[in-house]
Amino acid sequence: MKKILIFSIFALGTVSCSLDYSPSDAMTSNQIKNEPAAAVYATDGTYSMFKDCVEYNGTADTRSYYVRHFFQMSEFRGDNVCLSGRTEDPLYEAICYADNSTLLNNTYMWWIAYKIIYSANAMIESIPEGVDPVTDHIKGENYALRALAHLHLSLLYSYPYSHGRDNMGVVLRTSTECPKTERASVGAVYDQIEADLKDAIRLMSKTKRGSDNSYLSKTAAQGLLSRVYLEKGMYDECIAIVDEMLGGADPYSKLDQDYANIFANAQTSPEVLFCIAIEATESHGQGSLASMYYKPAGAKAWGEMYYSQPLIDLFGRYKDEEGHSIDKRFQAMAEMDRGTGNEGKTMIFWPVKRENDNFYENWIDRAPVKKGDKWTCKDSQGKVYEVEVEKVNGFDKYYIMYNGEKTYVTVTDYYLDRMTYPMMYMKKFSNQGGDSNLCSPIFIRWSEVILNRAEAYAKKGDEKALVDLNAIRKRAGIPEWKSLADCQAAGYPELIDVVLDERRLELCFEGFRANDMFRNKKDLDRKFAGVQPWEVVKWNDSRIPYKIPFDEISVSGIPQN
Repeated sequence: MKKILIFSIFALGTVSCSLDYSPSDAMTSNQIKNEPAAAVYATDGTYSMFKDCVEYNGTADTRSYYVRHFFQMSEFRGDNVCLSGRTEDPLYEAICYADNSTLLNNTYMWWIAYKIIYSANAMIESIPEGVDPVTDHIKGENYALRALAHLHLSLLYSYPYSHGRDNMGVVLRTSTECPKTERASVGAVYDQIEADLKDAIRLMSKTKRGSDNSYLSKTAAQGLLSRVYLEKGMYDECIAIVDEMLGGADPYSKLDQDYANIFANAQTSPEVLFCIAIEATESHGQGSLASMYYKPAGAKAWGEMYYSQPLIDLFGRYKDEEGHSIDKRFQAMAEMDRGTGNEGKTMIFWPVKRENDNFYENWIDRAPVKKGDKWTCKDSQGKVYEVEVEKVNGFDKYYIMYNGEKTYVTVTDYYLDRMTYPMMYMKKFSNQGGDSNLCSPIFIRWSEVILNRAEAYAKKGDEKALVDLNAIRKRAGIPEWKSLADCQAAGYPELIDVVLDERRLELCFEGFRANDMFRNKKDLDRKFAGVQPWEVVKWNDSRIPYKIPFDEISVSGIPQN
């Protein structure tokens, strides 16, 4: 993707409106009409702001860029991630629901999203409609970019739409003019996002710009609109637009069968509808999105964040004879750092409260004993426990009687650990071009779109949801659902619960889990070992929206969350 190098539309000087930036050389409609390439270059510059470490408050921090903050802030509110220790990076506060209004991730994300919105607004205002398909398409991309940034802001800084249209949303910007700054209602923001995506779809041709997935297209805008319809509870509309996108095709046909390489090849995978292209020359190195999740031997990375135990257990419902998950998604994206000589060794662990602290770690017996078909293990005091097994919804679960209470334990050949947490690395943001720190983060792909329709069907009580779920499960190599009774036998009281687990398995680490639960008014169980507080987060918890940046509030006076 081209970046603005010698052609600049916007200066960085701030104006009285704290969210925006002043166009010192704004282009007129006539200039765009006479030089349509200028609109292309300017729009490419807007895309670049998703990946560049843009100078903020006089500093360009290598850890501070849109996609890193968005994927971390959205994912860390959920229950997929185990952070293995304290860190000075503000991601720590995000995962602990302890953010404040001055943290870098909160403030930069707010600032850069509105910078993108301003740039998109300037292009929407400057590009005349109906001159030719090329400029119409570019204008459509800018509508989609404005919608995407507003959507991300809403997901981070306000309650889900399902909690009430009249709740305070984010600041809505549909013009470069900003006579006043105020928070719109959640309903008003989502209505504008919907309208912008419809304009984008209307203006963009069926043929996407460029030869890869790094530009928004008509299909990508339709996919985003299916997400917005789901958020708004417009289930018939969600189903209809996915039907239109499929055009009668089997949903399974839209999935990339080379699952192991979807994320490394995001720019070219047929499943990906839109990603932010980051080239090798633009790698963020140790400051990359991947760095906290994956640290192969010799890599300059942190490798301090892993799959949570509940997520590992969910992937492990379907196992081979050696007790390992047969789910292709786990096989491809999870990697255990075992350490030399640890192959084949077994350990047993369970969560215990850390002394004089507010989070849980694991007690690990690294040398359990097996007698016949039963394991025994010891705690820190040398007390011996017999490991029992029971069937829970048709799946094996191991437990011991620890301090007089049934306590579930993990029996596994995961051996190497950091701070008592098994080092189960995650590779969705790695291995583009063989670089463990490089990827082109995916904002939307066909699997999500199919799952959007599945959820819409489920909310209508329609078992057609199972058809979409089975397309995803078939690609994953796990048993398909035969009927709702089949799901109930596996412990799912309602069809929506089946969908939510499948979304968790398919979309983990991509920023969906917390919002999926909260918008369905379901509490989130975060009682597993990790630095996050041991708690169940209620679906209407006051901590769900991130804090509005102090700088914004101090200038504009808008109310805080």
